Amino acid sequence: MTFRGHIKNGVVVLDEDVSLPEGTEIILNVMDLKPSHGPAEDVFWGLFSLSGDLMDHIVSDIMSDRTQRRFRDVNV
Repeated sequence: MTFRGHIKNGVVVLDEDVSLPEGTEIILNVMDLKPSHGPAEDVFWGLFSLSGDLMDHIVSDIMSDRTQRRFRDVNV
């Protein structure tokens, strides 16, 4: 699951209602929204930095497709 939020008075405030049981452990990844001025590879991967759910969906589709078709067709 991915939730968006912000810091208000030093406390993480989620932008949407989230119903998690009391005591649920979470991991907080702070996103650097500043443009990268590093190598070209950083710019490319930065395009996907805010699209975790999209990347999960793409990987899931790929893995599902691989169970239905061969990875490499040796007869081509």
